[in-house]
Amino acid sequence: MFKISKKYYKSLLLELKNQKKIELIQSQKELLTFLALGDTIPQIAVKLNKTPNNIKKRTLNLYKKFNVHSRKKLLLKAIEQKIISYKNISPRCRKRFLKSDNIPVSVEVKTPKSLELSEKEYNFLLLLSQSYTRKQIMKILNFYNMHDCNYYYHCMLNKLNAKNAIQAVVVGIKYGIIKI
Repeated sequence: MFKISKKYYKSLLLELKNQKKIELIQSQKELLTFLALGDTIPQIAVKLNKTPNNIKKRTLNLYKKFNVHSRKKLLLKAIEQKIISYKNISPRCRKRFLKSDNIPVSVEVKTPKSLELSEKEYNFLLLLSQSYTRKQIMKILNFYNMHDCNYYYHCMLNKLNAKNAIQAVVVGIKYGIIKI
């Protein structure tokens, strides 16, 4: 399955806490919007009544500000920073630059629906935080089969409003359910 160290979880939490919001001026937001729509540099230049070289320089400045080297990474960072929404990106641009598996989900930690976990769900989360696989957890917690193991896994994810094991552990740490 996967083995992830405690250092990774700590670094992920530090990244969540220390993430700085990037401030943009209105013209940069406008340029970012056109880039999200999938327009090319010449098309943007016509729309903004500027030269293509001017737009190219502004785009490079955006790349520097976001510390990226491609439009794909620029858009992903802008989504992460909640400057633009994934819904506002044109389908053509999504298909060209973004894949659904690249959309950042681990950064957005939502408030759990319920912090009350059953004893098995709590133990499951605790073992996940210690980098055990589901197969190992199944043996440790004496589940009858993998189906039961997966049932508790999905119940725990649902209660913590997480999409995967990493998010569940991050939510557990953030809300003090478990400690590293």
